[in-house]
Amino acid sequence: MRALRFLAVAALVPLPAFAVTVVADDQVVQGSLCVGLACVNNESFGFDTIRLKGAVLRVQFEDTSVGTFPTADWQITLNDDDATGTSNHFSIEETSAGTAPFTIEAGAPNDALHIAPGGAVGLGTATPEPGYVLDVIGNARIEGDLDVTGAVAIQTGVKAGIVPGGAFVGGVSTVTFAEPYAGDYTVVLTALGDKPTRRFKPAVIAKDANGFTVSAGKKNTSHLVEIQWIAQAVGE
Repeated sequence: MRALRFLAVAALVPLPAFAVTVVADDQVVQGSLCVGLACVNNESFGFDTIRLKGAVLRVQFEDTSVGTFPTADWQITLNDDDATGTSNHFSIEETSAGTAPFTIEAGAPNDALHIAPGGAVGLGTATPEPGYVLDVIGNARIEGDLDVTGAVAIQTGVKAGIVPGGAFVGGVSTVTFAEPYAGDYTVVLTALGDKPTRRFKPAVIAKDANGFTVSAGKKNTSHLVEIQWIAQAVGE
């Protein structure tokens, strides 16, 4: 009889919830979801659909593939762990490699990075110029080489570029500007041979608003690496 009474009382006492719940089926939440140790009862969501709330926030993507399939693991990281750093940031990390290839620090200005509908990338602008892959508003610094195939147009009236040695036929090649000049311009040419003793005397033999024709000074250009050119609008 005592055993029956004990069982009856135990049945009325709510058992503590398990720490982990496994649901082997689909789940649909018709409302908002808060995840994290700081979530509270009657959380005020506003327009949020999913909210992560806590002192350390991470979303990890762990790929369990094997063999020759892709296996890299990724993580979205918000801010440094309080015990390890003080940086406020949003980062995408490749956790399997221990790298963070993409980071936005708190305090970054509007339109620090903007990708337009056509695919143009704006740095410092919300309206990158159509027709350009990259539009930078502000100063730019490059530590390393800048390899340019084609012309470089600078809005102050200066254009620059490189003509590879392989572009010469019979010692002659043509440069076409991305934007034509409205008036006259001058061209400075610098030849680079495969050895310091290889000397070329390049010269402009024809030009118009859309570009110019350059002679390497020799018909045989097998030892010519490139000719560097800078065009400057007259009067600017």
